[in-house]
Amino acid sequence: MAVIVKEIIIKAPPEKIFNFVMDKNNRLKIWPSLMEVKNEELLPNGGYRAEWVYKIAGVYFGGKSECIDVVPNQKFSVKYEGAINCIMTFSLQTEDDIRTKVSISLDYQDYLRLFNRVVDEFSHRRNEREADIVLANLREYLEKN
Repeated sequence: MAVIVKEIIIKAPPEKIFNFVMDKNNRLKIWPSLMEVKNEELLPNGGYRAEWVYKIAGVYFGGKSECIDVVPNQKFSVKYEGAINCIMTFSLQTEDDIRTKVSISLDYQDYLRLFNRVVDEFSHRRNEREADIVLANLREYLEKN
């Protein structure tokens, strides 16, 4: 497994960020390779369970996800299973009255790879870029509203 951790500062309170990201329609806005979220159901822990469709290098893959740890306005972790197996954790830490540090941690096992170093490195770089884009998109949506 590989781990990727990315952080960004967003001028918004943790509550606003948490509520935005937990909304499946907003996840589609900020996550460029996420094509569809369907059959979403709310869970007693305040999270969700859903099916997803992801596009990698022009190929569509599906799977299921479930929030396994939710602390409102502080963090949540989602376990993804399917062609891509990953535990993604969003953490929110108040910096001051108007800024929040948002961290994404991806702990993933990519079963699409061909078990060679070149593909592993490509997959890791792709996942790093995706995390950077998600955070940048999140900041753009939240700071203009």
